Amino acid sequence: MSSEKKSPRRFEYFDDKSAKFWIVELDGLSHTVTYGRTGTDGQVKTKEFADHAKAQASYEKLIKQKTAKGYVEVTSGAASTESGESSEQSPLLAAIAEDSDNVDGYAVYADWLTENGQPLGEFMSLQIGLENEDLTPEQRKPILAQEKKLLKKHAPEWLGDLAPYLIEQKNLETSYRQTKYEYQFSRGFLHKIFCPQFDLRFGSVLKNSAHAKHLRELYIDETSWLEEDVEVDGKTWQGDENYGIVTLLGARFPELRSFRLGFDTFESCHTEGEGAIELLRNTPKLEHLHFAARSVDTAKLFKMDLPNLKTLIVHHLHRYPIPTLAKNKSMSNLEKLCMFPHGYDYDEEDDSAYLTFSDIKAICRSEHLKSLKHLQFMASDIGNPGVEEIIKSGLIEQLSHLDLTYGCITDDGAKMLVASDATKKLDQLILDYNGISQEGVKLLEKSGIKVSVKSQFKSVDDEEREYLWYGDPE
Repeated sequence: MSSEKKSPRRFEYFDDKSAKFWIVELDGLSHTVTYGRTGTDGQVKTKEFADHAKAQASYEKLIKQKTAKGYVEVTSGAASTESGESSEQSPLLAAIAEDSDNVDGYAVYADWLTENGQPLGEFMSLQIGLENEDLTPEQRKPILAQEKKLLKKHAPEWLGDLAPYLIEQKNLETSYRQTKYEYQFSRGFLHKIFCPQFDLRFGSVLKNSAHAKHLRELYIDETSWLEEDVEVDGKTWQGDENYGIVTLLGARFPELRSFRLGFDTFESCHTEGEGAIELLRNTPKLEHLHFAARSVDTAKLFKMDLPNLKTLIVHHLHRYPIPTLAKNKSMSNLEKLCMFPHGYDYDEEDDSAYLTFSDIKAICRSEHLKSLKHLQFMASDIGNPGVEEIIKSGLIEQLSHLDLTYGCITDDGAKMLVASDATKKLDQLILDYNGISQEGVKLLEKSGIKVSVKSQFKSVDDEEREYLWYGDPE
C-alpha cells in the first residue's frame, strides 16, 4: 500500500489582494486537501474513491487545476533529500536527524565521508574536534588553520545554490550598516545564516535548499523594498512593494532553534513581518524568537504551541494581547519575555497604552509563566500599581532582570521596590525614563539594589504621557 501513498505537496498563490496555500496528499483510496489563507491553519477536506486509480486520477486533476490558476509548488525533492544522497548515506543522515544534538552520529558520518574521499569528512572531524574544551590555544591553532583552508576551497561547492548569496553577496544593496551575508558551519553542516537584507530570490533558494533541514539559526535584519518587478517561483512580484519574507513560506526548518526578523537593536520598524507566523508552524524546536518588525500577528503568535520556546522578544507593535500569552500552556519554558511597543499614536476612541496594568497583572498571575526570569515591559502605563502587583504577586521573587523603562513610576513605586527584599536579589533593575524625583533616585541608589535610574521625566501626570512616545514612530 506504500506505493499508493504520496507525501503531501504544498502549493501557494500570491497576488496583490491575497495570499493562499493548498496542500494535497494521496493515500490509497482517498486524497486530502488542506487550503486557506496563508498564515491560517486552513480547512481540511478528504474524498474517498472506489479504487486507487480513481483516487490518483482525481489527485492529478486537482493539481493541474491549481497550477492552471497560478498556484506554484513550494516543496520539491531538493528540499527533502540531500543532494546526491546515496543509499549508504541515507541511514547515516537519518541517525543524525534522529538525535541531532548527539555528536556521535556526526562522527560516524564524518568517517564515512573521509573513507569515500570527500573533503567534507575531514572538515566535519576538525569541527567536532574543536568542541573539545580541553584543547589549549596552541593545540587549536593548526586545527583552525586547516578548517579555514578547507572552507575557503570547498564552501562554494558545499553551499550549492546558496553560494552566490552567502559568498558573492548577490543582489545585496549597500545599507547604512555596511553589513553583508554571513554564514557558519558546525559539525560540517550549515547551522547559521545572517541576512542583512532579505531578497525574494534568496528566500526561494533557501526554502528549496537541502541545507534548510539542518539550519539552526536564521537572522534577518531588513526586508527589501522592490524598486522594479522581480520574477520568483514562476510569479512576477511587482515593484514599489515590500513583500516581507513571503518566498520563505512553506519552508521546513526542523532544526531551527533561533529566529530573528528585524534589527537586534531598537532601530526602525521598517522590516515587514506579515506572514512570519506561518513560517513558525514548521519550526518545532524553536527556542529563541525575536520580532522587531511591523505587521506581526500577535493574536496568532501568542496562541501558538511553542513548547521549547525560552526567549520571546516582540518590539515595535501596537497590539499585545498579553492575557492570551499568559493562558498559553506551551509557554511553561519561557525564561525571557521582552516587549517595547511602537511609539504611541493617540486615538480618541481608545487612548489606552499598548501595555497596560491588566497586561502586567496577567503575567504576574499566569499559571504557565513560572520559568520567567527576564522581563522587559517598556513604554507602559502600569505605574506604581504595576510595581505593587509585581511585588505582591511574587513575580519579583522569580526574576533576575526587570526592565520598566519608559513608564510613569514615581517615588511611591521606588519606595515599594526598596522595601522588598526580593528586589535586592535582582541582577538588574532598570527604571530609566520614569517619574522618580531626585530624592527617590538617591533612595534607590543607596538601597543596595543593582539599579539604573537615568533621565527621569519631571512629570508623568499630564495627559500627553510623553513616556509612551519613545518607541519607533515610523
